[in-house]
Amino acid sequence: MKLLPWPWGEYTDIRPFDAYNVSINSRSQVKEEAWEFVKFLLAEDTQFYLSERNFAVNRKADEKRIAVFDEELEKYNLLGEDNIKAISYIKNSINKNRALGVPDELFNTIWNEIKIYLPGSRSIEETAKVIQNKVELYLNE
Repeated sequence: MKLLPWPWGEYTDIRPFDAYNVSINSRSQVKEEAWEFVKFLLAEDTQFYLSERNFAVNRKADEKRIAVFDEELEKYNLLGEDNIKAISYIKNSINKNRALGVPDELFNTIWNEIKIYLPGSRSIEETAKVIQNKVELYLNE
């Protein structure tokens, strides 16, 4: 029995991955509390819990998670050289995933309109209409 690698894109080298994004609004009235929450999310224990089937951002939590994962593989006699190589390959490719690079033209179009909306330069309704029109034009071309 072998550990199956993460799936690849059919025509690309892109692999799916889970990610959690957190930000603090510059106009927040509770920035200190928000920073405490971000610190909590990045703490070793929290990262270990969140990484149950993934890799952790916190290095100590990641080392613990890999150790637990190795124990599970060993328990079921799956800790072979192929699996160790697969895990190593996945870990080493995480920051090199092309999905993290420059997004496609459609995403850029949407994101440029969102950047106009975020500082309050345009209403959400206007922004949605502009995005709708640009996406339809893009898709029709």
